[in-house]
Amino acid sequence: MELKPLLKSWIDNPVRFSIDCFGESPDELQRPIFDAVAKHDRIAVRSGNGPGKTWIAAKLGLWFFVTRPKSIVVTTAPTWQQVQRILWKEIRANISKAPILKPFLYLPPRDAEVLMIRPDGSYGDDWAMIGRASDRKENMLGFHAPYLMFIVDEASGVPDEIFEAIEGTQTQEGVNSSKILLIGNPTRPEGFFYDIFHSKSANWKTFHLEGRLSPRVSKQWISQMEEDYGGDSPFFQIHVLGNFPPMDKDTLIPLGWIEKALVNPESDEHGARYSGFDVARMGNDYSVLVNVEHINNKFTVRQIDFFSKIELMELCGWGIQVFRKNIPEKIMVDLIGIGAGVHDRLKEQGYPVVGVNAAESPCSKSEDFKNKKAEMYWHLRGLFERQEIIIPKIPNYNKLIAELSAMKYKYDSSGKLQIVDPEKSPDFADALALACYGPIISARVPGMVMF
Repeated sequence: MELKPLLKSWIDNPVRFSIDCFGESPDELQRPIFDAVAKHDRIAVRSGNGPGKTWIAAKLGLWFFVTRPKSIVVTTAPTWQQVQRILWKEIRANISKAPILKPFLYLPPRDAEVLMIRPDGSYGDDWAMIGRASDRKENMLGFHAPYLMFIVDEASGVPDEIFEAIEGTQTQEGVNSSKILLIGNPTRPEGFFYDIFHSKSANWKTFHLEGRLSPRVSKQWISQMEEDYGGDSPFFQIHVLGNFPPMDKDTLIPLGWIEKALVNPESDEHGARYSGFDVARMGNDYSVLVNVEHINNKFTVRQIDFFSKIELMELCGWGIQVFRKNIPEKIMVDLIGIGAGVHDRLKEQGYPVVGVNAAESPCSKSEDFKNKKAEMYWHLRGLFERQEIIIPKIPNYNKLIAELSAMKYKYDSSGKLQIVDPEKSPDFADALALACYGPIISARVPGMVMF
């Protein structure tokens, strides 16, 4: 089938392009975005999980690329892993189900994310679709083409300087058309992406994809998220409703920092292992065990397990089974409540257990903290701020990040920092804080900055 006769019907109609090439039409929430990209140069979309934001980005990028001769489409996300495994996974999937396009496209190996129109006399090597991480400003510079499009996935996590570089391309000489599409979860109540929906909204065509209104999002999943995390939680507001979290000055760990930690480990190396064991104190609480490894000055979460409503000895047996498989250097156990019994049993069995009473004075003897709990959590906060912690998307990771994002702090009358106890016990967050506290108790890790 000849491609050129169809280009005229596609050039201003990405919906027709999607139907003809992929047999897929955007739904009622997605279609206005398709129409806007055809008519406008600056488009931004904030979205919850599930309404198809990456589906949208992939199809619109391919539409612009195929229908504009000598075009360049630059796709980016905060990390290279996100570019490869999310956006370009979707792009490749679209090409595979578009027989009308496949003869005209050349797709290099996966480690070189450059898509090009196949040279056939009329097409040249300067017609390309490119994937790059937005971790350096230089990655967004040096692009020149008569038709240019930038697609930024997970835009809330991209540094402001990257957007400045991208915006600078719109004033280049020799550019017939330049478009910018920003799309992602609204994880930060600040920065360039946030400003587009507030102070800069007059210069952008903006859209909001709310999970509750999308035909693609399971109502059962929404109900489960609301039950698990609460409708007012930052996690629910961001990942279900597609809303920016409130700009609370008392938030311990901003969700934007947490989102940056949600990557796969950089290597298969192994390091010192530490476990945090938060033992249930009340009937509705969970007993949670988190295992971490300290590798190259970063903590990597390896395991997140939990149990509810089981007897002390059964709980000890469960923990022992975990520790036998992966013996940690330290097992940090919360002593409050029945945790003391778990601590004693593990110690009796010869495990390297350390009891932590969160209400006691801080380990560092610092006057800045009300108690050990404040010290533990402030140390954990520092790990996220410095990007020294990695949380892969392993089982139960979402429960962990939901609790972390809801943690608050304040100062008492004597100026000491303390953690505000939420209504529901943060068992998963406590277990992680305990695990990462292990090196502080046993010996200061070289290069670790606590405060």
